[in-house]
Amino acid sequence: MYKHPLISIKNIPRMKFLLLFIIILYSCMISIGCKNKSSHPSAQKDSIKLHAPVVDTLDKARQLKAPVINIEDTVTAKQFILYTNDSATNMASVSKKIETSLSGTLLSFLKANKMKATGPPMAWYKTRKAPYFFEIGFPVAKKPAKLSKNIFTREIGADSALVAHFFGPYEITGIAYEALQERLSSQNRKAIAIPYEIYVSDPIDEKGNVKNPYKVQTDIVMPYKKIK
Repeated sequence: MYKHPLISIKNIPRMKFLLLFIIILYSCMISIGCKNKSSHPSAQKDSIKLHAPVVDTLDKARQLKAPVINIEDTVTAKQFILYTNDSATNMASVSKKIETSLSGTLLSFLKANKMKATGPPMAWYKTRKAPYFFEIGFPVAKKPAKLSKNIFTREIGADSALVAHFFGPYEITGIAYEALQERLSSQNRKAIAIPYEIYVSDPIDEKGNVKNPYKVQTDIVMPYKKIK
């Protein structure tokens, strides 16, 4: 069963903060010239064993209104991804390292090279338990001529993918992972890479107030191939 590595009851407050940080940072980047183009990049192709999600926030989910999940069958767009990767031994370290990667490493590189993100931040979580391995990055218009230490690029896209457009509290996104896995199984398809998340919506409104979480969008992208 695929278990979202960042979601558990004890991590809910921390992950709310992390998600807010990611989107607020992206909003700040827009104010300095970023164009927010909505597209769904693909993850790097590799052979994996995909597990159906385990919603370990089930008790929490029962207490909340059901999220809105719209699943789209699409082809991801080709684009360059500027990203960094890291690992952590616990969830507190994951949060701190993602914050450092976005506000420090990646944002500094973009500014120094007069580049702009062309879409919202995205994340790949590669392990389900400690040590946690993850990648965090932004789509960019072109590959930079030169890279700094611990910054990487890859050209991705043109993959068939199921995309769950999730509207609801972030801590119950495990429901969307489960829905994607069920759709794959029912249509005789196989995942070709780990799913990844795109943080589409700003959870803070123009007045600085936290939005209704059911109006905040997180896209979960699952590249696949058909089984013959």
